[in-house]
Amino acid sequence: MAGLLQYFWAEARQHKETIVIFSRYPVPGKAKTRLIPLLGDAGAALAQRFMTEHILDVVHRFQCQHQSVRVEIQYYGGTDSEMRYWMDRRVEKKLSWKPQRGDTLGDKIKNAFEDHFAQGEERVLVVGSDIPGISVEILEEALDMLRSEASQMVLGKALDGGYYLVGLQRKTQGQLDELFAGMDWGTDKVFRQQCQAADRAGITTNVLTAQLQDVDLPEDIKEFEKVIGVSSDSLRTPKLSVVIPTLNEARTIGSCIQRLLEQCSDTNMLGEIIIADGGSKDDTLTLIEQLQDGTNVPIIAINCDKGRGVQLNAGAKAATGDIVLFLHADTKLPDDFHVSILSCLNTPGNVAGAFPFDVYFSDGFEPSFLFGIQMDIVKWGARQRNIKMELPYGDQGIFLRRQILEKIGGVPETLLFEDFILVEKLKQIGHVAITDSEPARTSARRWEENGVIKTTGSNYLFVVGYKLGIHPDTLAAWYYGKFKPVTQPQQT
Repeated sequence: MAGLLQYFWAEARQHKETIVIFSRYPVPGKAKTRLIPLLGDAGAALAQRFMTEHILDVVHRFQCQHQSVRVEIQYYGGTDSEMRYWMDRRVEKKLSWKPQRGDTLGDKIKNAFEDHFAQGEERVLVVGSDIPGISVEILEEALDMLRSEASQMVLGKALDGGYYLVGLQRKTQGQLDELFAGMDWGTDKVFRQQCQAADRAGITTNVLTAQLQDVDLPEDIKEFEKVIGVSSDSLRTPKLSVVIPTLNEARTIGSCIQRLLEQCSDTNMLGEIIIADGGSKDDTLTLIEQLQDGTNVPIIAINCDKGRGVQLNAGAKAATGDIVLFLHADTKLPDDFHVSILSCLNTPGNVAGAFPFDVYFSDGFEPSFLFGIQMDIVKWGARQRNIKMELPYGDQGIFLRRQILEKIGGVPETLLFEDFILVEKLKQIGHVAITDSEPARTSARRWEENGVIKTTGSNYLFVVGYKLGIHPDTLAAWYYGKFKPVTQPQQT
């Protein structure tokens, strides 16, 4: 009986409470402008993006406990299509977005309340997105206060004299015009003036326990670093870790590393090259040792168990860079690849990316006319897969921020399809984009040795097998010609 009453109570309150998040679409040069002297245009925009995504993560945890609460982002700058691309794969329930309406901040806050009260909402919270310290407990305290007849308004005081949260009951609807007029927005007087305005209007006000720091100025960045877990150096000058899995790659590893060093015009960004070796028996490690002495970029070789997923994950765990690029030893990246990586990852909504697909032929191999046509079809298929399914493969150079990789639990440690599984997991939290650049060119030696139809056909059969539930390690045994069925659950 208690459970039934609880259900009907939740249904009765359905859609009666909303959290409105005020944010700005993170356009470099226009977002968090007071942080630009410290972080640069792109870094300040990233700070805005990360704080918005952080508060959405907090609100998602809140919604898991309070499923009737709606969430709306009211944004400034950007377009609806840009916001949709940024938000459409987030997991929050009842998440919507719309532009802010009004000229001044007071107008925008007043209009947000007016719009939701007109829709029948009983309690509405308006929260800024530049408050890293916001928590589930604070949101719960705010709504609990508003559910009480003794509190018509709730305020969260900011340490700079403003406020980071304001909540109202619907019964204050007729007093909104006077409530937010005449404020000295952006000064340390705002909290006091808001309390005085509420008192004049006869609105009872409660103040939240927590006083929080907003992030507007360079001296506020410590709060951002502490809560978000991203340093100002990472925002300003991110470092790239390149992880290359090897197993008897003596014929390609030397030229691969040399190309990396030559094609990255900003060697300060290229923080390290990590070779995750699965037990090479040729001269792979010897060649790496020789290369280590001729460059200022650290080249680190680590030994790990064989298996591309295992090797990639071992390399990622050893990485210290802000961005991780997974690169096959026989893949050639385009010039200034780091510029394309930053442009891709700085686009709101993108959690990872890869390069367009192309191939190069082995020295001395002369493709026939028919072979060339078949390879053109393979490349066309890869383009369609990238565009329509956002499904690049590992030979296209997959890259992402390290905190995103940690968020999804690292690279799946399977012997085959580690790239496929990784991308599928990433698509659950955002977009996996293809750079607007020249392609990454991978070796065509498999197609040269086995023919296009056999190689591509078997690849598709293995994908079908994986989709039908065959374990990737069993598929790997078939792929490499050593059948050994695996029955343990797949890593997800």
